[in-house]
Amino acid sequence: MNYRKLVWKLFSIHKKELSFVVPLFFIYFLSGSFFTVGQIFSETLFLKAYGAKGYSRFFIQNGFALIAAGILYNYFIRKVALHRGYIYIVGIFSTLIISASFIVNNNFEWTYFYMYMGNYLATFFLDMHFFNYAFEFLSVRNSKRVLPFLMSGGKLGGIFTSLIIY
Repeated sequence: MNYRKLVWKLFSIHKKELSFVVPLFFIYFLSGSFFTVGQIFSETLFLKAYGAKGYSRFFIQNGFALIAAGILYNYFIRKVALHRGYIYIVGIFSTLIISASFIVNNNFEWTYFYMYMGNYLATFFLDMHFFNYAFEFLSVRNSKRVLPFLMSGGKLGGIFTSLIIY
């Protein structure tokens, strides 16, 4: 069986695109996993501490945090190559989430709010950075075919990680 034809028919990916599409798929798979772990952990603690009423306060402060973080992101991203920026973003936010998990054991209730916000910011900028990076390889024409496949990588990562955690 000709696997190239099968891949083309199933996913509409050309042979010359495989060299960047497959790595991008796995990067977004890991992003989906990262999001799922952070979301399950931080949102569970947030809801336990604040309940549904805490969401209104959260989204007000989160809006300001997104604007401030967006300004910092735009400032620093110009100084770093996009592939390195991806590693830095994952490293910074992974360190923050792991550090916060140690603080959680000391029952500082305010950390739940900021852990949830940190996860929200991390996944927002991780997704935004992924698309900045992906469009180094994609054109408008092939993005119509390839992006659904790449997006499925993130969803598949989230599903896979949820099954492991559950």
